Amino acid sequence: MEHRYSLPSCIPLCSALAFQLALCSAALAQKPVEHSYLIELSGMPDRSHEKVVISAIKDQDPNALISVALAIQQVKVRAWAEIDPQQLAQAIAPWGISIVHFNPLWPLLIEERSLGQVQLPGFPNFIDTGHPEEDAADYQQRKLLWIGAHPDLYPPSSHGTQQER
Repeated sequence: MEHRYSLPSCIPLCSALAFQLALCSAALAQKPVEHSYLIELSGMPDRSHEKVVISAIKDQDPNALISVALAIQQVKVRAWAEIDPQQLAQAIAPWGISIVHFNPLWPLLIEERSLGQVQLPGFPNFIDTGHPEEDAADYQQRKLLWIGAHPDLYPPSSHGTQQER
């Protein structure tokens, strides 16, 4: 016995399958959790040491976005895996590099500041005088002083560590 299905009788079945496929796709397409870090280092005198730090971070998250300011020995990281500061410290120590501060950045503050929704009273602005290394060091120093004076407005994440100088 031969079964023939007419096109109108297949439409509900196809619609149901398409709906289920869309639900499965939406469930799988959730945005991964993003982690941001500001890491201050010491013992990173040149680009070869910068590569060691980048490699050590990429070992923990190959998709991490990393920005290194060699002049002020600061690294900004956006990762989708949590970066373990102890593992990072062990990986860079053989090259004489050490972590001075490992600060997970507070996600809500980052998002709100990038949208211009949060005005932090007295938070310093970057001043471009045409001397990039001096400007970055000056801004970093003023920012760290502000953070130290306003810990209630710039809280560190509870799952990271902060080492004292």
